[in-house]
Amino acid sequence: MRLLLDTHALIWWLGARKRMPKPLQALLLDPGNEVLVSAATAWEIAIKRRIGMLEFDAGFPGDFDPQVVTLGFAPLAVTAAHMVRGAGIDAPHKDPFDRLIAGQALVEHRVVVTADKAIAGLGAAVVWRT
Repeated sequence: MRLLLDTHALIWWLGARKRMPKPLQALLLDPGNEVLVSAATAWEIAIKRRIGMLEFDAGFPGDFDPQVVTLGFAPLAVTAAHMVRGAGIDAPHKDPFDRLIAGQALVEHRVVVTADKAIAGLGAAVVWRT
């Protein structure tokens, strides 16, 4: 399966994995699945860390791509096609991070790993939505 982690999925993977269903954990650990983590996730974490909404050690997300690879995932750069696709989604959702992740999933033909119902509302295929 071709997967793309939503930001909170990466955060939970790093520090609250027990919040993720066991079948989902198995899906992410399955070497037959390709799991990507967006550069938009690094951007979101850095912004939320700066304004005090998240706590991470000083090295994260500064060393983002190597850390993503160490986790067994692959980094996904943000392209103009991703941004244009996300911005063009005809839905009332305003979160720019969600729009960008959804745009990337649509362009790259990925399934978003998320518990956020709003992502599916942006037209992206999802797994785990609660």
